[in-house]
Amino acid sequence: MKKNRDRLSLIAAILEVAQTDANKTKIMYMANLSFQLLEKYLMLTLNASFLQQKGSMYEITEKGRRFLKNFNSFQERICEV
Repeated sequence: MKKNRDRLSLIAAILEVAQTDANKTKIMYMANLSFQLLEKYLMLTLNASFLQQKGSMYEITEKGRRFLKNFNSFQERICEV
């Protein structure tokens, strides 16, 4: 059975891709998102200041880097339990 990713995992996947400047298409394919989910979560990450948009490109902000670091650290701890 396939398990759906939770909201934080989707955000982390987008931020992971955006560590190297990426356009919507690259984020969509590398984060394995549908176009509808991409649109929804891009808006969410932009509003949270995790990403910033420069023209057609998206890049992670310092706040986004901190989120991603904390999320990955949390995921590692959960896997240990």
